[in-house]
Amino acid sequence: MPYKLIVADASVSVQKTVQLAFPEPEFRLFPVDDGSELLRTVDGIRPDAVLISTSLPGRDPLEVGRLLRGREDFRRVPLIFLRGTFDGLEPARVLPDNDGVVQKPFDSERLAAAVRELIEAKSVPPTLPEEPVLPPGGNGSGPNDRT
Repeated sequence: MPYKLIVADASVSVQKTVQLAFPEPEFRLFPVDDGSELLRTVDGIRPDAVLISTSLPGRDPLEVGRLLRGREDFRRVPLIFLRGTFDGLEPARVLPDNDGVVQKPFDSERLAAAVRELIEAKSVPPTLPEEPVLPPGGNGSGPNDRT
């Protein structure tokens, strides 16, 4: 099954560049032109990662990021901001728990590698038990076992 990636940027050239960087069948891209459209479509897509332009029209991109990050089902979805060269937004102000801020123009191969790595890292549960927890006085092989 391909990774689903939302690209929220009004620039057709950025959308095309991202499309070339994330080829099918490994990725399925969902380009959106503004923040309102992103919020309307996100539930139907259930993306594995989201790229959001810091100059996204329609709804403040920081607000969109906060809304997504505030949802339980989006806590482990990589959220990467694409910052334009002349955007007045400081990267440190973007969102405290974002997964990255990438400066446009960007190296598409490095972006694809970073997104792939984030998706794979976040798809693993945050903690795994090191040893099974056994019931008191039992060896774990059955409820009535006696040794």
